[in-house]
Amino acid sequence: MRTRPLEELLAKVSSPYALVNVVAARAQQLIAGDLPAIETTMRNPVLIAMEELALGKLHVELRKTAVAPKDPEAIEVSPVV
Repeated sequence: MRTRPLEELLAKVSSPYALVNVVAARAQQLIAGDLPAIETTMRNPVLIAMEELALGKLHVELRKTAVAPKDPEAIEVSPVV
């Protein structure tokens, strides 16, 4: 499967920093055992997360909280059902 252009992914989130955080949060969920929201033969969780985002298979909610910027709880990523 081809890698999506960054411009396509950036159109789905508010900033490049949010893109990195969203993809990282979803990749962590996949590593922890969540099933991919897409049919794929890829094994790399980062690439799977990027593809899910590009295909609109993720619901992303960025929360404005007083937590540390690297806190994974500041981002909620869930597959679209």
